[in-house]
Amino acid sequence: MHLSVNSLKTLTTQFVKAANKKSILEIKPFEIHGINPYLCYEKTGKSFDLPRFSSPEMQYARIMNKIALQQIKTPVTRRYAKATQADFKRLTSETIEDTYSRVEWTNPKDGKAYNLIKQGVTDDGKIKIRILDAEGAFIKEAELTPKNIIILDNFQEQTRFFNLSHGDLVSVYARRYNPFANYIKIQKDLTNPDSQTNINAIKEAIKRKGKIDYISFSYSINVKGVKSHKLKISQLPDRMQKLIKQDSSRLDNIKDARILCSAGNSKSQESAKDITNHLLVSQERIEGVGALSNSGKIADFSASRNSEITQHYELGEFVPRLTPYGINVTGLKGTDLPFDSKLAEKYTGNPLIGKSVERVNNLINKIQTEINNLHKEAVGLFKQKKNISEILKEKQKIEKKIMMYEQRKKKLLDFTNQLFRIDGRYEISSEKITGTSFSTPIRSAKLALNDMMEGIL
Repeated sequence: MHLSVNSLKTLTTQFVKAANKKSILEIKPFEIHGINPYLCYEKTGKSFDLPRFSSPEMQYARIMNKIALQQIKTPVTRRYAKATQADFKRLTSETIEDTYSRVEWTNPKDGKAYNLIKQGVTDDGKIKIRILDAEGAFIKEAELTPKNIIILDNFQEQTRFFNLSHGDLVSVYARRYNPFANYIKIQKDLTNPDSQTNINAIKEAIKRKGKIDYISFSYSINVKGVKSHKLKISQLPDRMQKLIKQDSSRLDNIKDARILCSAGNSKSQESAKDITNHLLVSQERIEGVGALSNSGKIADFSASRNSEITQHYELGEFVPRLTPYGINVTGLKGTDLPFDSKLAEKYTGNPLIGKSVERVNNLINKIQTEINNLHKEAVGLFKQKKNISEILKEKQKIEKKIMMYEQRKKKLLDFTNQLFRIDGRYEISSEKITGTSFSTPIRSAKLALNDMMEGIL
């Protein structure tokens, strides 16, 4: 986004007019909107950057980043001490129905957390909700107008995670962080991610829905060997700048919608500082979303590390876990996905899921110590002054105990062999789910929910 010299004259005029006022506070502030504002003298094309995060949108991005960091670094276990019995049941339930009927929302204006519970839908499509505070105390009822969010992704090819497509997995994260929005899934053009085909599909969705508020897409056209944390868009090679301008001109036909794109991921052998999704996140209309680790730092894999191209950050590391009703992949309370029948058969009877590896090892070691002690006790029988029949009877009792402990130990080891050690716990998946692909729908959903709650509290 750029300001012409004429715009600057308008700004200057406001300050001049201030001299005729009693206070500068009487002057309505001149707001500079956009992702990366810069001043441009149109006759010569010369320009210079305005301070980062000077626009309301980018100041807002910084607030949302701080909220995301706080949620990661200082997670809170809710007790809901002030909730009614009915509300408490819905807030703590792990069924899929209840999981997708509630959300904890943090108001970016004051940083306070609220629980929103869906009550129903009005005839004109608004969502009826109960609003509770962080402890579950009732505040008010309200009606929300759902925002329309496009998820542009690959819904055709399955991933290694629970036989879901990448697009379906991405959609889970969006729906968990905002279960009240309308989601429109669009299959991306697999042959050419930045093709006109995708633009046409979005325009068709706009025709059907009347208005699209957010577009979230989690794929990248990564450029290697670029120091993205130092690079400016204006320093890109001419060929890349030409491609960016071509794509940006296509997006001009999509009015109003905010477009968020993943910052891209580096592979283990590549430095995230040398990988960038420039061809997408460098476009003027697109806001980049990077990933945070579970420790609250920028994740090692999160690319495009430059506030000029990546303005937003959300959690991007997740450990799949079982719940009584299915699988949790988001880390939020509840069940995100129903059981796969084979997965349910394999894991539902395993008591070690989610248990500390240290705790299980201590238990196994304790059993082994009992076995060792019993063996010593059996050997010691022959040193006692008893007849051989009494010794054999005692030995038989000890051997039964040893067998019982051996069986218990074997059962525990069999359970551990079914699972994987992740972050010090036994879990169902051999790896974490990671990527800026999942940070992007989370931020899109949060921004949409903020809009939906505007003026409610």
